[in-house]
Amino acid sequence: LQQLLVNELNPFYWHPENAQSEVDFVIQKGMHVIPIEVKSGTSLQAKSLWVYYQKYKPKFCVRTSLKLSETNEWVTDIPLYNLNSFLGQDLND
Repeated sequence: LQQLLVNELNPFYWHPENAQSEVDFVIQKGMHVIPIEVKSGTSLQAKSLWVYYQKYKPKFCVRTSLKLSETNEWVTDIPLYNLNSFLGQDLND
């Protein structure tokens, strides 16, 4: 949360009505709405983030944890210590 606020990003929380899903933070950066799921360890289950991705198809989905950086088909894993670097990037096409 502190890293989002330092970058002057106003975080929101997302959960659909009548569902068990939730995404920790949803931010707007430029023209992009980015869901961010925060994991405290190395367990990377992100079912709620997947639900959000399936519904809205955002260009960026971020999961931050103790795991090293990795990008796959739908999510970018960013280490907690490096989230600020990602948030400082220009994400325009």
